[in-house]
Amino acid sequence: MGAPVKADEWQIDAVVGGSQKCLGALPGMSLVTFNDRFADEINKRKRIELGVRGEDAQTAANFVPSNYLDLTQLQDYWSPARVNHHTEATIGIYGVHEALRLGVQEEGLANRLPATSKYTKP
Repeated sequence: MGAPVKADEWQIDAVVGGSQKCLGALPGMSLVTFNDRFADEINKRKRIELGVRGEDAQTAANFVPSNYLDLTQLQDYWSPARVNHHTEATIGIYGVHEALRLGVQEEGLANRLPATSKYTKP
């Protein structure tokens, strides 16, 4: 069972969820959404690795020394620059896609929310 998270309505800057919870997909994939305010903050701590850094790249002095869920690197990956800093877990992405298809399209989102939820079903 899941619960709606109304990130925009509740003015939540960033939300990260696990694929194995309500979706029932394999664990290890992170579902994420964030707004421009959050993006501006994390980009203040951006570091571009030496092997993919262009000559004009700016690197923050106070960067986070980890690639784990580095959203600044993921932004670059999904941007027009298409900077590939990692190997995608392709099978995981397909697994999440299939879990969404089954849970949302076939079963229906309303059936994934608890009937006694204090939240309003969409």
